[in-house]
Amino acid sequence: MKKRAFIIGTISMAFILFCMPKMLKSQDVVNGLTKAEITEIIDKHNHYRTNAGIPLLEWSDELAEYAYKWGKQLVKTNSNLKHRPSSGKWKRIYGENLFKGTTSYHKASDAVTSWASEKIYFTKTNWEKAGHYSQIVWRNTTKVGCAKVEHKGSIIVICNYNPPGNYTGQKAY
Repeated sequence: MKKRAFIIGTISMAFILFCMPKMLKSQDVVNGLTKAEITEIIDKHNHYRTNAGIPLLEWSDELAEYAYKWGKQLVKTNSNLKHRPSSGKWKRIYGENLFKGTTSYHKASDAVTSWASEKIYFTKTNWEKAGHYSQIVWRNTTKVGCAKVEHKGSIIVICNYNPPGNYTGQKAY
């Protein structure tokens, strides 16, 4: 009986030492998002790109950090939902989608679902009424990085895209 308890104890200790750090690490928050949230966001983006028959996006930590800095600036200045300006210190250099939802109801990946809901207004040659969706499926875009910040009971999700899309006179794909 003592040998059995020793073996179970050893197995339990091995689990704690080797598996728990990995489990905890998977819950690390980077730029306001857990690894699970990042996976959901990239999977949703790529679902819509697959449906459009275009290459998948890759995650960019650089774009996520860029998005997070803007999110923190929005919170700091109490600016709500506002795109980066076209000039100055916070100049927008990447494509950008923004989403705001109630913290207790929305999750980060709901942002992608919301943007994709514009698909009903989208045509390959006339994407202007579906700018959020068209940025998701813009063929030349290869990378996405997103962040989440919380402010006054809401989440704000910012996704940045490189290269940016939504150029007048160009087709999305």
